[in-house]
Amino acid sequence: MRAARKCRILAIVLLIAGSCIPRRTFISPAFDVAVIDNSGNALPKLKVGWNVQDLSGGKDVGSSREAITDSEGRTHFEAVTHWISFAGEFFGCLSEALSRGVQAGCGSYVDVSVDTKNFIETARQEGAVNGRSTSPGNR
Repeated sequence: MRAARKCRILAIVLLIAGSCIPRRTFISPAFDVAVIDNSGNALPKLKVGWNVQDLSGGKDVGSSREAITDSEGRTHFEAVTHWISFAGEFFGCLSEALSRGVQAGCGSYVDVSVDTKNFIETARQEGAVNGRSTSPGNR
């Protein structure tokens, strides 16, 4: 009986210690952006903005980048990662929920936008981060 109790305590200690080990987590995947008009023509020399907000670490971490489309209307943004433990992510999300209530968010949110001087109707193609869909209907 005593050995079983020691094994349970050891398992709990190892579980807690393991949840505190940081792991590399994606905040944003890499983005290949192609800007085209409704006729399928490339739109070069447009400013493309990339903004990310990550709330899972208990603090609001944000970052922004800008790029200009090339002659084929394309640009690229590299993936962004950070190191966080499961416990840090869990307690960060819990802290966010306790401080903001029903308006709390947890995880990362990425937005890619095109800055145009004229109105251009655009379509948006959604992607996935860590296997989870980022389309508006699946948040």
